[in-house]
Order: sequence, then C-alpha cells, then structure tokens
Amino acid sequence: MRLKIIISISTILTLNLISNELHITIPTPPKPTEPIEINLKNGNEDISDRTIKFSKRYPPNYTPLEERISRDVDGREGVGDITNGRVSVNLVGGYLDVDEVKRRLEKADFKILALLPLDGNGTLQSIVFTDAILKRLASEPKRGFLATLRVVVDSRDRYISFINPIYISKAFLQDKFNMEMAERLLTKIRDSFPDLKNSVDRFKFQALSDYSFMKGMPKYQNMVEVANGKNLIQKAKSSSRVVFIEKIDDSSTIIGIKLSDMISQFPDKIGRKNGVALPYPLLIEGDRAYILDPKYYISINYPDLKMEQFMAIGTIPDAIVEESKSIFK
Repeated sequence: MRLKIIISISTILTLNLISNELHITIPTPPKPTEPIEINLKNGNEDISDRTIKFSKRYPPNYTPLEERISRDVDGREGVGDITNGRVSVNLVGGYLDVDEVKRRLEKADFKILALLPLDGNGTLQSIVFTDAILKRLASEPKRGFLATLRVVVDSRDRYISFINPIYISKAFLQDKFNMEMAERLLTKIRDSFPDLKNSVDRFKFQALSDYSFMKGMPKYQNMVEVANGKNLIQKAKSSSRVVFIEKIDDSSTIIGIKLSDMISQFPDKIGRKNGVALPYPLLIEGDRAYILDPKYYISINYPDLKMEQFMAIGTIPDAIVEESKSIFK
C-alpha cells in the first residue's frame, strides 16, 4: 500500500511512505534574481539620458527635427530654406523691371510661359515660368499643378516676389515631395536673384501636405472637375481667357486662365506680394479638366489670411469655378 501525504509547514515537504520507510524530498529552490546594474557617475545614478524612447515610424517624406534645425547655419536662416520647422511662402527682392526678370529667368534655363497684368494700370504683373525639373515633378497623376512657378513684379511698391518652390512643392506634391529637386529649383532662383529675402508670412513645413484654411474647408485633393470629354485642349485654345497652354507629358497639360478684371484684382484687397496665385491654373489629364478648389488655392497662397479678409472676397471662389468652366463652352 502506497500513501502520499503533503504537509505544509514553512516549506513544502513531500512524504513518500513506502515499505515503512519515510523519504523526505526537499524541492530545489529557485535561482536568485540577478541584481539590476545601475550605471553610476561620480557615485550617483547617471540620469544623463532618461528620455522616453518611441519606435521611429514617420509619415512619408518626414524631415526629422535635427535635419530641419541643421539648415539654420550659424544662426542665419537660408533664404527659402526650412528653419525651425517653418518655411517662407514667398521670396521677396528689390525692384527689377519685367524685362530684366525675364532675362535672368531665361539665362537660368527657365521657359517663360506668360506675362499677365493683375491690376487696371499694369503696376502689378505676374510672370509664369517652367523648366524640366518642374515638369518632371508634375508628371505624377494629379500633381500637374506644380508644372509652373510664378513671380510678381510690382512697379508701384518697387519689389519682386517669387512663390517659394520648397513651400509650394510640399503643398502640391504631398507624399511625392522631393527635397533634392525642390532645392535645385530654389538654388536656380537664388543664384539668379541674389538679393532675395524671406517673406514675413511663413508656415509649418510638415503641415503643408494636409493644409486647409480651416477645419472642414477644401484640401489639395478636393479638386473641382470643370469639364470632361474629348478635345478639351482644342476647346481651351479657342478661349480668349487662356494665356498659356503647356504640355507636361503625354497625358497631362497645364493651362493658365486669365480671370475677369473684377475677379483678378483681388490681390489688391488681400495682398499684392501673393499675386503669384494668378493666372489661375487648370490641369487637363486625359478627358478631364480640373482646378484646385479656389478656397484652397487662394488660401495656400495667402496662409496668413484673416477670416475677415477671406470674407471680403467671399464671392470670388464661386466666380472662379464658373469662369474656369466657361472656357470649354
């Protein structure tokens, strides 16, 4: 007969009673826990790095803070560069006449597409230009709005103002943004116009790809289809409102629209330096024609726009849509 008795005192003992003989088995105790080693510095705990570590998962084309800060060389901000996470909207320089601006652009291998007066007496003029880099960046589907850059020449207030290629590239290309290409464009402009300075209005670089004027307002991807069907380019050529037509690649073409005088003079109300928004761009891809929603396009060119200023041009966005549609009728 075999009898097993378990008795708990302070230690668990297993008793086996076999043939009147008592065998006591003591369980093997667990190994002691290894002590935690603490790095000491001068007899005290080293607390030089107690930061919380997160996994490094970043959105597409994210520029780390260290890299953004490193762009600020010797405390001096590079014109057009990203500094402390922000980028200027425009690059502003001393006055040059239209012919001199065009000459310098052409010398830098830019192609001039249009010259458009933006006010009644011709003191504010917009020059539209492109090059191989811009067309390459704009060849991705729905990215054709980056096929051109603009500069305004203001003979009244005596300055010139470029849209910053890094700023507008990030806004329009989003996850397709290419810093190397954008910097090449910026370098070409800076080399040709060495006295340029950053505009006062700036915006957070990483927020540009998701920009809207306010919550619920249109973003880049909320384009407005203004026409569809065959022969859209031929129809556009017959319109007196079209000031340039430039082929991007085999499937896409960028067009510049001259808005009516009443509409095109809105920069006088909300800021002449940002008049680079005009002429209004229209993109044809295949059998469809698109414009950026005017509530997005105007505000991305005027990111410091106040609500009361936006309300002052409240009828302009709808009018732009209707005039864009009219060129195909």
